[in-house]
Amino acid sequence: MAQFPQAGDGQSLPPVVPDALELLKARINFDLTGKNAQQRMLYGVLGVTVACVVLAVRTGGDAVAFSAAAALWVLVMAVFGIGFVVTRKRNAKFAARLRAAGFTSVTEEGGRVRYLPPTAYAQQAAGQ
Repeated sequence: MAQFPQAGDGQSLPPVVPDALELLKARINFDLTGKNAQQRMLYGVLGVTVACVVLAVRTGGDAVAFSAAAALWVLVMAVFGIGFVVTRKRNAKFAARLRAAGFTSVTEEGGRVRYLPPTAYAQQAAGQ
């Protein structure tokens, strides 16, 4: 606020470095489309599987009910499969963009992979 006191008017904004903004977007998208998103999709697969079995049993439990539930299950699994492939491709694209910019891949204690800028990685390696 001290450097740009008039920023609230929408015109006196600080200059934006385009590459820095793109790298920030890549880091955010990598976090959103990472393993956590894939894990949520797998939970969705389990939920849909259980829901289709329950649906088949509650609608009569005969061959027609199980056939309709199976058709619905196949359709939803195809959607999840497409989503899984798209998520992995996007994640790989953002990871490549970050590596090209000099970011370093760091695995956290919980197994989550994050990309840190070179200065942050050097500080973390030094124990700061």
